Amino acid sequence: MKTKNWNIAFEISPILAASGSYGDKSGVYRINFNLIKYLSLYLKKHHPKKKIYLYSLAPHLAYNKNMDLIELLKENNVEFLVLDYYIVPSLKDYPIFNLPFIRYFTKIVDIFYVKLLQNIMYSRYVNELNILLQRKNVLITHHSESGFVGLKNCLNVIHINDLCPIFFPFWTTSETISIHKRKLQFAGQHCDGVICISNSTKKDLNSYLNKLRFNVTNKSKVIYLGAFNQVSKIKTSLVKINEILQQDHAARITKKKYLLYFGTIEPRKNLVNLTTTFTRLEKEGILKGYKLVLVGGKGWGKTYKQITEYIQEQYPIKSQSSIIMMDFIKDEYLISLIKNSFAVVYTPFYEGFGLPVLEAMQIGVPVITSNTSSLPEVGGDAVLYVEPTNPESLSNIIKKLVKNMNLYNNLVKLGKVQAKKFSWEKNAKETFAFYNSLVKSHYSK
Repeated sequence: MKTKNWNIAFEISPILAASGSYGDKSGVYRINFNLIKYLSLYLKKHHPKKKIYLYSLAPHLAYNKNMDLIELLKENNVEFLVLDYYIVPSLKDYPIFNLPFIRYFTKIVDIFYVKLLQNIMYSRYVNELNILLQRKNVLITHHSESGFVGLKNCLNVIHINDLCPIFFPFWTTSETISIHKRKLQFAGQHCDGVICISNSTKKDLNSYLNKLRFNVTNKSKVIYLGAFNQVSKIKTSLVKINEILQQDHAARITKKKYLLYFGTIEPRKNLVNLTTTFTRLEKEGILKGYKLVLVGGKGWGKTYKQITEYIQEQYPIKSQSSIIMMDFIKDEYLISLIKNSFAVVYTPFYEGFGLPVLEAMQIGVPVITSNTSSLPEVGGDAVLYVEPTNPESLSNIIKKLVKNMNLYNNLVKLGKVQAKKFSWEKNAKETFAFYNSLVKSHYSK
């Protein structure tokens, strides 16, 4: 019987496209990796006969195996599928079309000829993937952020993380906007199930797709993400962090005497407001002796350049700067930075979930975040909220936290309780339950 021992397949281009270093581990990367990892563990315990198959719709990425992928493949219920992909020959490869008197016309025709062959070869690749997945009794195919195409003989599922490129196109690139629009249309047209990472995202998704006359309300499910794992095992001290800073001729930081932001440096994250507010409070004496540490790689837009120029202007001597910028660092160093900070300040204009808020609460650090989009779902009553478009709002909340240690200690306790509501184990359990409901609903007809 087809539904007796059905299996699951994941499109993993976001994992393959990265090297596996922390700098490559975007939110999309971490969601893909952790979902597969914890779903694998859940299946081993509760459904040991089920398997997870990994594949990519970008054939060349099959050669990009990184250590995170190797870690996934160590599980005996996870297998990576590699299919043959045929190289498209150019007309110029044939001697008759490479003669001097027809070479010019060959060059023109080649553009269309190669494109046509590429489409034919890709269709063949997808068809062979369909056949292979059917042979493996895959009934659920989970598409990725960048790899999605309707597959036959299985139920198509996709994650929707946020609609920022749709609602705020001025915060991203035209290429990203195009990919997101195609992904959302794919969700409306081809998907049997849609997983949203917050109620805010689900609301935005329904609003957008309803305008396009797609209704996914009955096939969408909110499943929250998890945070760091094995945090208690991380023993990296600030000594090592300061060694890194010293190598970069940056100022030293002291335990509980710095505010921390971590995430990509881009316009949506509202970092210009954070840096200017910090400088003003430092000059007023409210944050005297404090530092502001920004951890993250350069994202889209001019924000990174704006902030580095602002720091150079305000603090010409780098070793005496009160604002410190660090690139992406591995988890053990990041966890140490979070743990030793006075507070994490994460106040984006819009967010699909807000992992930094959850991760900081889990570690036991107070959080200041925005009162918009998904962030109140994650923070609950355990964080302090600001209006991200109002610099005075952020200034007042920072003052309030610095001056009130009873509030500070209460936020630490509330944050740890709130963080326990989220975990990758819970995410995996709920995701499988959603898959199972789709299979039962579809194949019992």
